[in-house]
Amino acid sequence: LGTNDKSVIDKYIKEDKIEYYNTSDEINSKITMDEIYPEEDLEKLFPHYDFYNKKGIDSEFLELLKSGLETSGPMYQRFVFPIYNEHGQIHGYSGRDVSPNPKKEGYKERPKWKHQGKKSKWIYPFYVQKDFFSKEITKKDQVILVESIGDMLNLFQNGIKNVLVTFGLEIPPTLLCFLIGLKPSRIILSFNNDSSKKQNRGLNSCIKSYLKLIPYFNNDSIKICIPNKNDFGEMTSDD
Repeated sequence: LGTNDKSVIDKYIKEDKIEYYNTSDEINSKITMDEIYPEEDLEKLFPHYDFYNKKGIDSEFLELLKSGLETSGPMYQRFVFPIYNEHGQIHGYSGRDVSPNPKKEGYKERPKWKHQGKKSKWIYPFYVQKDFFSKEITKKDQVILVESIGDMLNLFQNGIKNVLVTFGLEIPPTLLCFLIGLKPSRIILSFNNDSSKKQNRGLNSCIKSYLKLIPYFNNDSIKICIPNKNDFGEMTSDD
């Protein structure tokens, strides 16, 4: 970290708060199961890829991910990506807003991304096309972790498909367990580069994730490699 300042170091190695429950609490607590969405719902997604085609993403990748434009319901006017679990079931959706965004008084801007399901349990895109992505990861024997589906798509477009999405700035426990079982020879942390802001949250989160991984992996096998620009969507193949 380039410093011996304890207050700076503690920011990265601070333990997460752990809640403990006794046996009676566990027995009396409500057991919640992931909601499973019917496969037939995908038939409602319109194969209109113009939004991402204009960003330089080929339709073949969007078809591979079984994605499409939602024209009704809670994901209306969002380009939707179904999230599959290890049993081949849809247990979530992630939708990118593609609606017109008029700059007028009183208009409430919609969030860029909307999620349905428990994203802390998502291993994406691995189970969408398990045979395909397992082969890509095995071939490279490494995994690149990125923040968002947009980052992933831009890496796909440049021939890099051994990618998993964290859907945020930390590695969820489910994804950590998946990586431990996968045992790749290298894990590359590639969150966004927020160097233009007061705090580079992407870099800081990469460091925290590095420290989370080293109890389970050789520290030489974990690399931090953030984009030259803010994210992979702003980069070109030359970058």
